[in-house]
Amino acid sequence: MPPFVEVDSAPLVARLSEIGPVTNRSLLHLQCHIGTDTLSWARHGACVVGLDFSAKSLEIAERLARDCALDAEFICADVYEAPTALRGRRFEIVYTGMGALCWLPDLGQWAKVVSELLAPNGVLYLVEIHPMVMAVVEDGQTITGHTLNTDMAEWDIPGGTYAAPEVAMTNTKTFERTFSISDVMTAVLEAGLVIEVFHEQNYTNAPWPWTERGDDGYYRLPKDRPRFPLTFSLRARKETASSPMPEQQVGHPAGAGHRLEMEAVE
Repeated sequence: MPPFVEVDSAPLVARLSEIGPVTNRSLLHLQCHIGTDTLSWARHGACVVGLDFSAKSLEIAERLARDCALDAEFICADVYEAPTALRGRRFEIVYTGMGALCWLPDLGQWAKVVSELLAPNGVLYLVEIHPMVMAVVEDGQTITGHTLNTDMAEWDIPGGTYAAPEVAMTNTKTFERTFSISDVMTAVLEAGLVIEVFHEQNYTNAPWPWTERGDDGYYRLPKDRPRFPLTFSLRARKETASSPMPEQQVGHPAGAGHRLEMEAVE
């Protein structure tokens, strides 16, 4: 079992400005892995459920919850079977975080699952690695990978993971896919959700070897490098015919009665 992992709420500061207060709101974290993000949301007052297909990961998530004295529920299930595993429960927020989408074989079906899990007027909120990062992943400046019309690619990465960096892994091959921004947006829209916010950021909590850590704990490109997005975030709502416009929404008109906020965040 990996050593204790400190649950850090700092990365959620920017996210709270996009999603608003989460106190007493029901939040489902899909593909939650060892639950650090799940528990960060719990620290901010959300009523959290984490779902992952790895029983071993959820053992650690449950231990973290106990060690941090946080209330959280964890469910072991494949993400595509989430509606069945959760027995029809609906949530005000469905969240997915960094490095989750790349494992999915079918993004469209995933978005339909999200829609099924959302309560009326509930929101999908995701924060992800920007596809530009995967294009230049080797050195942060040379394009070596595809970001459009991609297939699952095989990676062989020796050594540990972010959850257990010192552990020697027996199985080191993984299969991942880089989805484009349009892939994500199209899947969300075709599932019937209304995109309200899309942001690109030049910071990340992922320590890529070609980034530098700032005093705020985030990693950015060196100042002498051209800037490009390292992460992106998206909020989309499951609206009903009578759904009110959220008061906090700002931005430019994007269809009848809707506002879409899009910007690059420094």
